[in-house]
Amino acid sequence: MEEGIGDDVSGAEKEKTRWFFQSMTAITHVHLLLVVSRTVLILFEYGSPEDVVSNFMKARVAQPQLFFLTTILGMGWLYRAWTRIPSSCRLTHSERSISPGQAVGRLLIPFYNLYWMYVVNLGLCGALDRHARRLKSPLRGPSLVALTACIVQTLPFVSLVVAPIFWCAFMVCVDLIQDDLGLRQAKRRRRSRRAAEVSRKTAEV
Repeated sequence: MEEGIGDDVSGAEKEKTRWFFQSMTAITHVHLLLVVSRTVLILFEYGSPEDVVSNFMKARVAQPQLFFLTTILGMGWLYRAWTRIPSSCRLTHSERSISPGQAVGRLLIPFYNLYWMYVVNLGLCGALDRHARRLKSPLRGPSLVALTACIVQTLPFVSLVVAPIFWCAFMVCVDLIQDDLGLRQAKRRRRSRRAAEVSRKTAEV
C-alpha cells in the first residue's frame, strides 16, 4: 500500500499542514512589516540610497530570531510536503529519487544548499505531477512559482522583501494540490473497498 498523501486525509492531518503554513506566513509578514516600516522611516528622514541599503542589512541582523524560526518552519513544511507524496512518486522531473530526509537534510549543507534549493522545490513539483497523472488529475505542480521563488531568494536585498511572498504563494499552491490529490485517492480507495466487499458478499452467496 502506498504511503503519504494517498492515505485518507483526516481533519487532523489538514490542520497540521495549515499550522505550518500559517505560522510561517505570520512570522514572515511580521518581519516584512518591520523591514518596510524601517525603510520608509529612513527614506522619509534621509532619502539616501546608501541609508536604505544599510537599513536592509541592519534589519537582517536585527531579527535573527525571525529568520531562524522562518527557516525551521519552512523546512518542517517541506519535509511534510514530501512525506505526503507516495514513495513511488517521489521522483523529480529528471527521475531523481528524493526522500523527505534528503529534501531537508541537504539544505543544511553550506553553499550546496543554493543548488539543492532548486532541486528539492522543483523536484517537489515533478513529484506532484507524477502523482496527479497517476490519479488522472489535471492539476500540476507550481513549477514556475517555485523557480521564481528560488531565483528571488538568491538576489541580495530583494530576497528580504519579495522572496517571502513567492514562497508563501508556492506553499499555498502545493497545499491545495496535495489536499485535492489526497481526497481523490481517498475516494478511489473507498470505491475499491466497496467493490471488494461486494465481491466478497457475492462469493459467499
